[in-house]
Amino acid sequence: MHSTALSLTLPALTNSQRTHLLEDHPLCSLYELFETLPDPRCKSGQRYTLPYLLTCLVAALLCNCNSTLAVGEWCRENLTF
Repeated sequence: MHSTALSLTLPALTNSQRTHLLEDHPLCSLYELFETLPDPRCKSGQRYTLPYLLTCLVAALLCNCNSTLAVGEWCRENLTF
Protein backbone atom coordinates (compact mmCIF):
# COMPACT_ATOMS: atom_id res chain seq x y z
CA MET A 1 0.00 0.00 0.00
CA HIS A 2 1.44 3.36 -1.02
CA SER A 3 0.76 6.59 0.79
CA THR A 4 -0.91 9.46 -1.00
CA ALA A 5 0.96 12.74 -0.84
CA LEU A 6 -1.01 15.95 -0.59
CA SER A 7 -0.04 18.75 -2.92
CA LEU A 8 1.05 21.84 -1.04
CA THR A 9 2.29 25.06 -2.57
CA LEU A 10 4.02 27.52 -0.29
CA PRO A 11 4.18 31.20 -1.11
CA ALA A 12 7.52 32.40 -2.46
CA LEU A 13 9.83 34.20 -0.05
CA THR A 14 11.05 37.69 -0.76
CA ASN A 15 14.80 38.25 -0.94
CA SER A 16 14.81 39.96 2.46
CA GLN A 17 12.85 37.08 4.04
CA ARG A 18 15.24 34.53 2.51
CA THR A 19 18.28 36.47 3.73
CA HIS A 20 16.80 36.78 7.21
CA LEU A 21 16.12 33.03 7.43
CA LEU A 22 19.58 32.04 6.23
CA GLU A 23 21.41 34.47 8.49
CA ASP A 24 19.41 34.07 11.69
CA HIS A 25 18.44 30.41 11.48
CA PRO A 26 21.23 28.24 10.11
CA LEU A 27 20.15 25.04 8.43
CA CYS A 28 21.03 21.74 10.02
CA SER A 29 20.64 18.19 8.81
CA LEU A 30 18.09 15.68 10.01
CA TYR A 31 20.97 13.69 11.47
CA GLU A 32 22.01 16.70 13.57
CA LEU A 33 18.43 17.13 14.80
CA PHE A 34 18.17 13.44 15.64
CA GLU A 35 21.41 13.67 17.65
CA THR A 36 19.57 15.87 20.14
CA LEU A 37 17.07 13.10 20.98
CA PRO A 38 17.72 10.86 23.98
CA ASP A 39 18.19 7.19 23.09
CA PRO A 40 15.70 5.10 25.11
CA ARG A 41 17.29 1.78 24.10
CA CYS A 42 19.48 -0.25 26.44
CA LYS A 43 23.15 -0.27 25.45
CA SER A 44 23.58 -4.02 25.00
CA GLY A 45 23.20 -5.24 21.46
CA GLN A 46 23.15 -1.84 19.78
CA ARG A 47 24.76 -1.87 16.35
CA TYR A 48 23.81 1.58 15.10
CA THR A 49 23.31 4.96 16.69
CA LEU A 50 19.78 6.29 17.04
CA PRO A 51 20.40 9.29 14.73
CA TYR A 52 21.66 6.93 12.01
CA LEU A 53 18.64 4.63 12.34
CA LEU A 54 16.15 7.51 12.30
CA THR A 55 17.82 9.11 9.27
CA CYS A 56 17.66 5.78 7.40
CA LEU A 57 14.00 5.40 8.37
CA VAL A 58 13.12 8.86 7.04
CA ALA A 59 14.96 8.14 3.76
CA ALA A 60 13.11 4.83 3.36
CA LEU A 61 9.75 6.44 4.13
CA LEU A 62 10.42 9.12 1.52
CA CYS A 63 10.95 6.27 -0.96
CA ASN A 64 7.43 4.92 -0.24
CA CYS A 65 8.45 2.15 2.15
CA ASN A 66 5.32 1.69 4.25
CA SER A 67 6.23 -1.33 6.38
CA THR A 68 9.15 -2.44 8.49
CA LEU A 69 9.86 -5.18 5.94
CA ALA A 70 9.97 -2.65 3.10
CA VAL A 71 12.25 -0.37 5.14
CA GLY A 72 14.63 -3.26 5.85
CA GLU A 73 14.76 -4.28 2.20
CA TRP A 74 15.33 -0.68 1.11
CA CYS A 75 18.19 -0.30 3.60
CA ARG A 76 19.85 -3.53 2.45
CA GLU A 77 19.67 -2.43 -1.19
CA ASN A 78 20.67 1.21 -0.77
CA LEU A 79 22.95 1.57 2.26
CA THR A 80 26.45 0.44 2.99
CA PHE A 81 26.90 -0.64 6.58
